[in-house]
Amino acid sequence: MVLLIMGILTAVAAPRLTSQLNQHSVGSIRSLIETDLKAAQQEALTTSSSVTFSIDRLRNLYSITARRGGTATVLKTIRIGADPWNSQITSLLRGSTKQSVDTMTLTINGAGVFAENLVINLASGSATGRTTVDAATGRILVE
Repeated sequence: MVLLIMGILTAVAAPRLTSQLNQHSVGSIRSLIETDLKAAQQEALTTSSSVTFSIDRLRNLYSITARRGGTATVLKTIRIGADPWNSQITSLLRGSTKQSVDTMTLTINGAGVFAENLVINLASGSATGRTTVDAATGRILVE
């Protein structure tokens, strides 16, 4: 009898737990992308050199590259599909026309200005989220 009750409780709780884990995964990667874009912007300002944020929907990753001493140096690479995020990039929308692309390199100039708009749509299970770069205002929005 106790096992039957435990089985019923597990069956009821498991979907909720999975949903919460998926929401946490998407929220974590959205926040990390926001933090990394702000760090890239600060790197560009500090060094007065351009920094690039390259994102690849097909490979499910992004990287940040800066010029240091005339050499391109990869500062960070994040594999979004790996632990602890277990999420995927569902679409990338580029520029003011929101053109759908599979890969994109967003340049941040030495004054910390983003070259163009970018929308990154993310998912983990049924949970979704979005990070938007607004080049006109320099803001990074997380939804």
